Amino acid sequence: MVTGQDELYKCSPDCTMRAGCYITGMKRDPVEFILQAIDLVKELIPSCKRESADRRKTLRLLRRTARPLSRDQFEPGHLTASGIVFSPDHQDVLLVHHRRLDRWLQPGGHVEEDDESPLATARREVIEETGVTLTEDHPPFLYGVHIHVIPASELEPEHLHYDMMFEFHAADTLLEPGAEVVDAKWTRFECSLFA
Repeated sequence: MVTGQDELYKCSPDCTMRAGCYITGMKRDPVEFILQAIDLVKELIPSCKRESADRRKTLRLLRRTARPLSRDQFEPGHLTASGIVFSPDHQDVLLVHHRRLDRWLQPGGHVEEDDESPLATARREVIEETGVTLTEDHPPFLYGVHIHVIPASELEPEHLHYDMMFEFHAADTLLEPGAEVVDAKWTRFECSLFA
């Protein structure tokens, strides 16, 4: 079982770069980010067989690939984080109409160099894409993991997103969609929305 930073992937046996192999340009040590992600995913109790398989594959990505946080790692893919945001009355969840994918999805996206943790990535993406105000009355937690295919574009090949989904709660229902999305809306919660 991989538990320490020395056991994480190294680009070669003689690699001396503690962090450089993981994502270039990060302002903090990505090894700490990766270790946080591994701990969170290890603690997750899968809700179904698919999530159990996605959990196992996500741990493999984090432990065994050169740059799991880099959006330029297309094989096997890279880590993303998103938010399952509940309305104040806990009846609805927040969805965004993704501009490039032309689909309604939970808000989320790629790790950026200033993100200190997977939770911080998810929180930043939720706020950037929807303008929602999140409450700390219900502490956020890892809701699940999901691996999904991102279709090829002019700039990148088809690849996988290994998404860590965090549960958040909104302080109110006011929304101000960001530039990356066409629209944002509240919709009645159904577990199948995130399957």
